[in-house]
Amino acid sequence: MDLPAMFEKSLKKEIAAVGPAVARAISPTLEKSISSAITESFQDALRSSLETYVIPAFEMSCKSMFEQIDATFQKGIREHTTTAQQQVEKSHSSVVAALQWRIGKWQRKLLAMAAAGANTSAGNPLVTQSSNGPLAHLHKMQPESHGSNERVGKNDS
Repeated sequence: MDLPAMFEKSLKKEIAAVGPAVARAISPTLEKSISSAITESFQDALRSSLETYVIPAFEMSCKSMFEQIDATFQKGIREHTTTAQQQVEKSHSSVVAALQWRIGKWQRKLLAMAAAGANTSAGNPLVTQSSNGPLAHLHKMQPESHGSNERVGKNDS
């Protein structure tokens, strides 16, 4: 046989035997290097994508959501304030009406008592004061017809 042919045959045999051993020895290092490079590249791409697209979109969504929440809250506060103010005004007007009615009733009773007292004691200074005194406006009012035994403040509490 020919030496170059034998050398080639022997080299192929050795390479066939050494090849898998070299591949087994290099494979973990190669896989680790490739995996590390891919992971690092993927992490960089992910970070860049988050910083460029996701985070700004999330911030805009949050801003819009909080603006809507604020607008709804402000509207609710205005409605609540309006309702509360209407209730206060309503209760205020009913209290004022009740007080006006009660004051009118007391004034009529006072006039009736003053008129009854004027009949018995003509010299009473409260009843006979001039028309510009503290009871001048009471002289102009018509007394309500009540029994003479009625007392001021009776059943008015």
